[in-house]
Amino acid sequence: MALTHPVSITFNKLGAVWAAAQGAEDDPDDQTVRWGTFDATANAPIAYPVPSAGTVDSTVRLWLVFGGPTKQSSHSIEWPISETANAPFVLQTSTDLITWKSLATNSNDGSVFTCFQWFPTSQQRFYRIVPD
Repeated sequence: MALTHPVSITFNKLGAVWAAAQGAEDDPDDQTVRWGTFDATANAPIAYPVPSAGTVDSTVRLWLVFGGPTKQSSHSIEWPISETANAPFVLQTSTDLITWKSLATNSNDGSVFTCFQWFPTSQQRFYRIVPD
């Protein structure tokens, strides 16, 4: 079957992924899988997501996984972000609402930014998103 032009294919809006292992909740690692396309010609490859212009709507998704390796309970929190395209933002955490620690920085590219917190050890923890 041949495709006729114009063709639009949409995969998903998955963006950056950060994860903090048990005992390292203040030090997550970038585990993003990036992808792109090329057509085996002189055309430049395209990396996704393609940068947008204007105001872009993104989502920040925080997964908190409690328990242990054999018995887990996960909960997710989502924040919508509507900001200038590619504007940087920082996901921060605090245990006292006074001292804030930056967990990850991302840019508003219209994707879903995901951060996993595996088995957090603190009794209380707060999260916020601030412009960078």
